[in-house]
Amino acid sequence: MNKILKRLILALCLATGLNALAAEPDLQQRPHDPEGDVPLYDSTRPEKWIEFQPHVSVGLSTIVQDYGSKIPGLSDFMLSPGCRMNLGLDIRFCIRNSFALATGLEFNINNFRYSMSIVDTSSGSISSIYTRNHYYSLTVPVYLSWRLNIGRRMMWNVDAGLYFAQGTGGTMKASGYISGNNSLGQPIVEHANYQTDYYVSSQAMINGVKKFDFGPRIATGFVYRHRYTLNAVFQIGARNLAINQGVMDLNYRNLSLDFQIGYIF
Repeated sequence: MNKILKRLILALCLATGLNALAAEPDLQQRPHDPEGDVPLYDSTRPEKWIEFQPHVSVGLSTIVQDYGSKIPGLSDFMLSPGCRMNLGLDIRFCIRNSFALATGLEFNINNFRYSMSIVDTSSGSISSIYTRNHYYSLTVPVYLSWRLNIGRRMMWNVDAGLYFAQGTGGTMKASGYISGNNSLGQPIVEHANYQTDYYVSSQAMINGVKKFDFGPRIATGFVYRHRYTLNAVFQIGARNLAINQGVMDLNYRNLSLDFQIGYIF
């Protein structure tokens, strides 16, 4: 009985010591000890229940569309992702040292371009369109976050959840060229510049764009010294944002990839 009691007391002391060691804020500053490595998944209760993580990011934004199969006479369609910038604040509610529920607020600046040619066989004309899309949005992510210890100073971060976005403004600028023949059979080229609102425009070039969007959000990256973060964040829209005009039933969804740096308070 005494041996069992001693073993129980030893096990309790060991568990208490490991818990205190895992909860120490300066753990990452200690020298590496092969026999005292932190567990890959730390299920102990955190010392801090709420973390604030301001961040900035730069990346790419574009759309997923089906113009090629839906627009009659379309040829030479080219879509070019543009620069995307992001400023935001994430709030993590830490349930365990390696697990949290998180949300936040982000302001996004998005860009992308596309060009296309449309051949009208009945008139023999070719229309070429070049567009530049520049637009803003506010995003609220809601996600689960895991942090796995891969060293005493480094953690691997994995996030999975949803994002909800609301468009706040932007413009679509276009240049158009129409080449054909006049009544005398002479070749002519007409040129025009065009600009309209990016969101909910009744004068959109191909289709209007709805303001509200949502979809899956996944991210992965690293946390260094429990303070500095580096993440890659991928989002794809689940909602068809196209406001169709006429008989065309187009599909239009957001797609983005951000490279994010932040700091944990």
